[in-house]
Amino acid sequence: MTSQGYQLIATGPEKYLELAVRCAASIKHWDPRRRIQLLTDATSEQLAQYKELFDDITPYENEHEFLGPMIKLQMFDYAIYSETMFVDADCLILKGDMDLYWDSLSESYDVAVPGEWKSDGEWYGMEISDMCKLAKIDKLVKMNSGVLYFRKNEVAESFFNTAKGLFRNLGNFANHIHRGLGPADEPYLALAFGVNGLNPFPIHDDKGNGWMISTIGSSEHNMDAFSGSPSFVKGGMISPTISHFIGLSPLPIYEKLCNQFLSAAKIGG
Repeated sequence: MTSQGYQLIATGPEKYLELAVRCAASIKHWDPRRRIQLLTDATSEQLAQYKELFDDITPYENEHEFLGPMIKLQMFDYAIYSETMFVDADCLILKGDMDLYWDSLSESYDVAVPGEWKSDGEWYGMEISDMCKLAKIDKLVKMNSGVLYFRKNEVAESFFNTAKGLFRNLGNFANHIHRGLGPADEPYLALAFGVNGLNPFPIHDDKGNGWMISTIGSSEHNMDAFSGSPSFVKGGMISPTISHFIGLSPLPIYEKLCNQFLSAAKIGG
């Protein structure tokens, strides 16, 4: 089993494969020595032109229990590396410091996301305290599941089994359909952290550097694919290593970065 590698998921419409290709191009630029696993239902013909980007292709057969974002609850089941970093397909790596995060995660965590413990407030249209009551816990990890690190071990297996069990027992308790695709994965992962007592990774340090931060609610972007110093304003100056372009917003910046990475990878002309 290869030691460390990335996992991307692209199922359903071909646009998700296109997103995964862009994400993989950014990974290959900034962390070329680690492998990339693609979990996909794409055909061999669709994948033929991207052989240089994906080191391992794992076929995915749609399971109707896990639709849309809920596929993430199965990432452990399909993982092939001893340490895996799942990265959402609408993310881009924009710095060359991934070794720092891999080393920190490998040293201290079995499962981790950038997030914070919460016992009150509102999330997904619900009171967090009410969400916690459903799982009989005092607090959950509020987070964005654009990245998630885990080991191929019993602790991580228990974590993902907990998340799947919560979904089976509670159903779509937040009554939320994510972008028309299915229930959101984050509430179940958030509760699973609480049930299993697993601490989150800090969202960012006192200098604004972070493993992964979403671009939602940010402004004054300063991003280039190859500068190694991306930044934007989000309650202060933020400089993420992985930027999560949820909804591909802001689209002009996302498209500029993707064009730079794809051009360097000699994809798409």
